[in-house]
Amino acid sequence: MFDLEILDKILSTLSQPNTKKATKLDLSVILRKDPIIHLYYNEFILEKNIERLLEENYIKEVAEDVHIRDFGTHSVTYYTLTTIGYIFIKEKGYQNTYYSNLSIEQENRELRKSQIELNKSVVETNKRTLKLTSWIAFGTIVAAVYYLVELYLVFHPYNTGSNP
Repeated sequence: MFDLEILDKILSTLSQPNTKKATKLDLSVILRKDPIIHLYYNEFILEKNIERLLEENYIKEVAEDVHIRDFGTHSVTYYTLTTIGYIFIKEKGYQNTYYSNLSIEQENRELRKSQIELNKSVVETNKRTLKLTSWIAFGTIVAAVYYLVELYLVFHPYNTGSNP
């Protein structure tokens, strides 16, 4: 289900007037800016989804030679939306296609399943945070006791048995 969101995000990004073509790096930056996708994003996911979009002919790969002053001419690969991809994203997109093929019961099951996975992830993160906080608190207490003992020794020196 998460892949469907990424596929739709890539297609909708390429359908915007200001991003008619984008490199892999451009798409990576755009996906990392998304508040949900950036939590689970990695380069493998981007590669896999670009491959899928290329296979389904929704995007195409275009190589252009770009001249950079003092560095020469280099080939840069861009991805652009095909006509089929533009029609697909404007009409329905991956998520709507996927959900329309499911019955309401199946859709609810899928949503519950993804919610359970998200909750497990949140619980695991909370456990790790609690453990880290406990270690920090323990270290703080140890440091506080040490410095209290040091202050006590400075202001109340040991009684050496001689009277001053």
